[in-house]
Amino acid sequence: MDKEISNSDQYIVAMVKEMQKKFMQYWRITYLSFSVPVILDPRFKYSFVDFWLNQFFGEDAVPKLGRIMRTLRKLFSEYFQTNRAELEPQTHCAQENIQKDDSFDDWDQHQRAQLRTQSSSELNAYLAENTVPRTEDFDILGW
Repeated sequence: MDKEISNSDQYIVAMVKEMQKKFMQYWRITYLSFSVPVILDPRFKYSFVDFWLNQFFGEDAVPKLGRIMRTLRKLFSEYFQTNRAELEPQTHCAQENIQKDDSFDDWDQHQRAQLRTQSSSELNAYLAENTVPRTEDFDILGW
């Protein structure tokens, strides 16, 4: 589209401008849902999204990148907690025995805080790792 915006035919220029306008509206709505899977792809990660959003949105990319990271951290934390809960299931009877004046409430809160910190650390480690080289035979499901 950038090449055609300088076309000598004004009809084409007008059409390209309208297409760009609609394209921008689309990306303003959908950038978040496209960014998270790209970050989870070890060939691209956050740096790819950062690069392209800065190219595309310019100064407006900063709050969008912040929203992406908050969303990613929230999703990862929820996933991590769900996996942890599946590994250590509580029985219905044990839950009934817990009273409102449980003296271990503070311990439970401490454990939840550690779980959030651990999941955040794991995500940070993933993001800090180098990307996997892009090759045609890369199997993302096998990775």
